[in-house]
Amino acid sequence: MCEVYYYGQTNYVQPFCLLDRHAYQETLTLQEFSRRQVLQMNTTVIKLTKFLDQVAVLAADARQQLVQIQIVILIANEIFVYQDF
Repeated sequence: MCEVYYYGQTNYVQPFCLLDRHAYQETLTLQEFSRRQVLQMNTTVIKLTKFLDQVAVLAADARQQLVQIQIVILIANEIFVYQDF
Protein backbone atom coordinates (compact mmCIF):
# COMPACT_ATOMS: atom_id res chain seq x y z
CA MET A 1 0.00 0.00 0.00
CA CYS A 2 1.13 3.51 -0.56
CA GLU A 3 1.47 5.66 2.53
CA VAL A 4 0.75 9.14 1.22
CA TYR A 5 -1.48 11.51 3.17
CA TYR A 6 -2.83 14.88 2.12
CA TYR A 7 -3.05 18.04 4.20
CA GLY A 8 -5.98 18.00 6.57
CA GLN A 9 -6.65 14.28 6.33
CA THR A 10 -8.00 13.03 9.65
CA ASN A 11 -8.30 9.32 8.93
CA TYR A 12 -4.74 8.00 8.82
CA VAL A 13 -5.96 4.40 8.75
CA GLN A 14 -6.86 4.80 5.07
CA PRO A 15 -3.94 6.28 3.12
CA PHE A 16 -4.56 8.62 0.22
CA CYS A 17 -3.50 6.45 -2.74
CA LEU A 18 -3.45 7.38 -6.38
CA LEU A 19 -3.05 3.76 -7.48
CA ASP A 20 -3.12 0.45 -5.65
CA ARG A 21 0.23 -1.14 -6.55
CA HIS A 22 -0.71 -4.54 -5.15
CA ALA A 23 -4.19 -4.76 -6.65
CA TYR A 24 -3.06 -6.89 -9.56
CA GLN A 25 -1.48 -9.47 -7.23
CA GLU A 26 -4.77 -9.75 -5.35
CA THR A 27 -6.90 -10.28 -8.46
CA LEU A 28 -7.16 -13.18 -10.87
CA THR A 29 -8.14 -11.36 -14.05
CA LEU A 30 -7.13 -8.24 -15.86
CA GLN A 31 -10.80 -7.25 -16.02
CA GLU A 32 -11.09 -7.35 -12.21
CA PHE A 33 -7.81 -5.45 -11.88
CA SER A 34 -9.10 -2.78 -14.28
CA ARG A 35 -12.38 -2.53 -12.38
CA ARG A 36 -10.53 -2.00 -9.10
CA GLN A 37 -8.22 0.58 -10.64
CA VAL A 38 -11.17 2.55 -12.04
CA LEU A 39 -12.85 2.49 -8.62
CA GLN A 40 -9.59 3.63 -6.99
CA MET A 41 -9.19 6.45 -9.52
CA ASN A 42 -12.79 7.57 -8.99
CA THR A 43 -12.13 7.64 -5.24
CA THR A 44 -8.98 9.66 -5.91
CA VAL A 45 -10.91 12.18 -8.01
CA ILE A 46 -13.43 12.62 -5.19
CA LYS A 47 -10.65 13.13 -2.61
CA LEU A 48 -8.78 15.57 -4.84
CA THR A 49 -11.97 17.52 -5.49
CA LYS A 50 -12.63 17.83 -1.75
CA PHE A 51 -9.01 18.87 -1.20
CA LEU A 52 -9.20 21.53 -3.91
CA ASP A 53 -12.45 22.81 -2.42
CA GLN A 54 -10.67 23.18 0.94
CA VAL A 55 -7.80 25.05 -0.74
CA ALA A 56 -10.28 27.37 -2.47
CA VAL A 57 -11.96 28.17 0.86
CA LEU A 58 -8.58 28.87 2.49
CA ALA A 59 -7.60 31.12 -0.43
CA ALA A 60 -10.86 33.05 -0.21
CA ASP A 61 -10.41 33.51 3.55
CA ALA A 62 -6.83 34.68 3.05
CA ARG A 63 -7.93 37.19 0.41
CA GLN A 64 -10.65 38.55 2.70
CA GLN A 65 -8.14 38.98 5.52
CA LEU A 66 -5.77 40.76 3.14
CA VAL A 67 -8.52 43.20 2.17
CA GLN A 68 -9.27 43.87 5.84
CA ILE A 69 -5.57 44.48 6.56
CA GLN A 70 -5.35 46.88 3.61
CA ILE A 71 -8.35 48.81 4.93
CA VAL A 72 -6.75 49.08 8.38
CA ILE A 73 -3.51 50.33 6.81
CA LEU A 74 -5.38 52.96 4.77
CA ILE A 75 -7.23 54.18 7.87
CA ALA A 76 -3.99 54.28 9.86
CA ASN A 77 -2.31 56.30 7.11
CA GLU A 78 -5.22 58.76 7.04
CA ILE A 79 -4.99 59.23 10.81
CA PHE A 80 -1.22 59.72 10.59
CA VAL A 81 -1.55 62.34 7.80
CA TYR A 82 -4.18 64.34 9.73
CA GLN A 83 -2.05 64.30 12.88
CA ASP A 84 0.83 65.95 11.01
CA PHE A 85 -1.33 68.99 10.17
